[in-house]
Amino acid sequence: MNRRTDERHPGSADGPDRVLICNPVSGSGDHAPAIRSRALERGFDVRETEAAGDAREFARDAAAEDVPLLAVAGGDGTVNEVVSGLADADTLEAVDLAVIPTGTANLFARSLGVDDVDSAFEVLDGGVRRRIDVGFVDGRPFVNTCLAGLSAEANTATPGELKRRLGVFAYVLTTLRLLPEYEGVPLRVTIEQGESAGSSTEEWRGSALLVLVGNAFRLPNVGRRDRSTVTDGLLEVTILEERPSIESFNEGMISKLLEGELTPVTRIEASALSIEGLEDEPVAFSLDGELLAAATLEIGVRERCLSMYVESSNALTL
Repeated sequence: MNRRTDERHPGSADGPDRVLICNPVSGSGDHAPAIRSRALERGFDVRETEAAGDAREFARDAAAEDVPLLAVAGGDGTVNEVVSGLADADTLEAVDLAVIPTGTANLFARSLGVDDVDSAFEVLDGGVRRRIDVGFVDGRPFVNTCLAGLSAEANTATPGELKRRLGVFAYVLTTLRLLPEYEGVPLRVTIEQGESAGSSTEEWRGSALLVLVGNAFRLPNVGRRDRSTVTDGLLEVTILEERPSIESFNEGMISKLLEGELTPVTRIEASALSIEGLEDEPVAFSLDGELLAAATLEIGVRERCLSMYVESSNALTL
């Protein structure tokens, strides 16, 4: 049975032209009534999730109803579910999507210039949209990051408050804290650089502490050119090759990683890549915050396939 709480805007008997999918327990879990009220004022049908997978199902439902405007209130994981539902229905290019950030880290929303609930509704009212790239791992979409090389224990051992502050990088910190002797995962990373780099292919092989594949999320100081965008058909690949030589693994280590200060690091832009584990164990990886595992990851990107509402001053830098 389709589990959902529906609240239909008056006058939408012929079918909704805008739907809000709301995860009422994301983040602090106290946002749903206010968001529901503001959404209904703007003519949205509101559909609240009750279990994992509901947001994906609701997105498929909205696609079947030919809903042109879809909003999602939740964190990075809920956004990923909605995008996955649109991909299931092959309607990524047919829908305008807005994000109302109510999760723990909200990294994807921040990359669009949407910092909180108030700014999300301002962005919706402003109506500025840009088409962005969507990454895929073995057919599963991601909008923000794919992060490989984590310990399998990282998901259950990472506190919610740490995820609130650091997002997906909380898993990295937990991995290094839990495993003092952790030296990384033996991997082969094969990278296709695309036409801008002469359609060349590179291979990296070794023990990696982590491999970060960024779509919307990019590290600064790539060194090749100005900061990459989420509209260029490229993914940014960052490989942290050795355990950092610092005594305690705290949030300062994550700051150094984000600021490009940890070495040795390999960085390259890719149009596609594969990550292959060189041991019998599958490679643990995070897809927009959800921990999964596979022996080999085949990663690609679809350029400018998803129309997103963005903050107007941020629109030209995406």
